Amino acid sequence: MSLLMKMILVAVLLAATVGLSRWVPRHPRWRVFVILLNLAISTRYLWWRATETLNWESPAGIAVSLTVFLAEMYGFLVVVHHYAIATRSTDRQAPAPDASFSPTVDVFITTFNEGTEILYRTVVGCQAMDYPRKKIHVLDDGGRAEVAELCLRLGVGYITRDDNAGAKAGNLNNGLSRTGADLV
Repeated sequence: MSLLMKMILVAVLLAATVGLSRWVPRHPRWRVFVILLNLAISTRYLWWRATETLNWESPAGIAVSLTVFLAEMYGFLVVVHHYAIATRSTDRQAPAPDASFSPTVDVFITTFNEGTEILYRTVVGCQAMDYPRKKIHVLDDGGRAEVAELCLRLGVGYITRDDNAGAKAGNLNNGLSRTGADLV
């Protein structure tokens, strides 16, 4: 076989490999074929490198030539390892949720001096959560009448306390002590 024919064959194999590599992720049954094709081309290349291109003329040439060849061998082994991982199949189906488990949930919105327009958007966003057994509570450390009125208008719980001891953690602990859902 002439050198030109060999070059054409290698070019066709490389083009087929690149083309299939882009097509295969959508068609996983071809994955093994593409992997075998890549391994065949890589093995042929490494054989050529080992038998035809290594420099055995001088100690420096041997050192450089073998170093580059060993780096290529390492890269080949990394690719083989990747292929071994890529061909493993894993069942990624999540187990069906227990239909009988439907806990109650308290949603806490802690606030101190935020404006009512921000609180309004936050409460409406919480109301839009798709869960039937939730209760929304605004935990107001500021004790503001306009926040209490907003909560009444939107139909959510309003919890306040006499002092601000413990800052936000104290506010959350106060809310926990005054509600009783399964989850927060």
